[in-house]
Amino acid sequence: GLVGHGSIHALTSNGVETLPVPRGHWVLDELLGDPPPPPPEEVPALVPDLNGLDTPRDQLVRHREDPACFACHKVMDPLGLALESFDVIGRYRADYEAGGKIDASGEVFGASFEGLPQLRKLLRTREREFAESLTIKLAEYAKGRTLNRRDLETVDRMVAEAEGEGYRFQSMLRQLLMSELLRHR
Repeated sequence: GLVGHGSIHALTSNGVETLPVPRGHWVLDELLGDPPPPPPEEVPALVPDLNGLDTPRDQLVRHREDPACFACHKVMDPLGLALESFDVIGRYRADYEAGGKIDASGEVFGASFEGLPQLRKLLRTREREFAESLTIKLAEYAKGRTLNRRDLETVDRMVAEAEGEGYRFQSMLRQLLMSELLRHR
């Protein structure tokens, strides 16, 4: 349900327009724990089309033509464009304000999808990545620091145990609270 939550859409927008690239980056980083590398310095920033002639999809297709951008954007863009069905505060929309239908389809992780419901199903196939990312984020919050190598080994064991219980949040949280990670600060 997080990818459809209004707070996430507000967080990954600038208050005036939606930002598919930060939205896609957020999904990769926060949900799957696999952030793309920072953009190369020589790559120009995307300039929004204030006239509404190009859709964000059109702009990103042109941006991906740069080989330095393609590797990261081929994963980020489909995720972010799938969330274009939500405006800057998370209200559902089928069309852009300036006109034009929103195309929330894409291909990522070797599978294609048509809209948010199918993207959600696709993201559910990445349960382990999500469970690991969630456990790391909760542990880092609880400890007040970034986890080290030894901590990450503990997280790997906890995620492996959580797999046997269907990655239920309650069991993952219980494992984290009872782990040596939090008992020995």
